[in-house]
Amino acid sequence: MKMLKSDEGRKALEGLDNAKKRLLFKNYDELMGITDINITEFINTNFDKIFE
Repeated sequence: MKMLKSDEGRKALEGLDNAKKRLLFKNYDELMGITDINITEFINTNFDKIFE
């Protein structure tokens, strides 16, 4: 199951430079790219900020 179902959303995230990806996703690995685990961790960490 893909956490980020929007292909446009995934393309936008992949379009970020690697430095920004490392800031947003604490376990980001350049070889793996942005994974569903990265997205889940980001949402869990920032849930209150996202849904204020």
